[in-house]
Amino acid sequence: MIDPLTLELDDMLPMGNKLFDCAASLSQRLSRGPPEEGGLEKGVTTLDVASWAKKIQENYPAHLLRAEQQGTVAVRLTVNKEGRASFCEVTGYSGPVSFNETACLQLLRHARFNPATDAAGNPVASFYSTRITFRLNP
Repeated sequence: MIDPLTLELDDMLPMGNKLFDCAASLSQRLSRGPPEEGGLEKGVTTLDVASWAKKIQENYPAHLLRAEQQGTVAVRLTVNKEGRASFCEVTGYSGPVSFNETACLQLLRHARFNPATDAAGNPVASFYSTRITFRLNP
């Protein structure tokens, strides 16, 4: 018979609960509705998409290029108030999983934005969703 495992959190539980509450509050704040509902005045807009799209395509995973694999990755980026992607979450994909890591890594490295602004015109963190399609040229 195997003895049951006991996990004792002691002082970690209150800290974990505070962290969870903080993450929930941040998520709610970042996904506010339109201005008339007390949300963002202006949402995130992209800067020089053609440039960073080209860089992403240039980094097509070599093993998938040789295997003639294609795929699409849907992502949600957290864009900080400086207009940089600070976190990338894959929200859906079709094709090999290797595209997911490549898409997020390249977006975090190359994507630039005009940050969202609040009602007072101050830059604030927000979200930007997009899809990256890795396609072989005919």
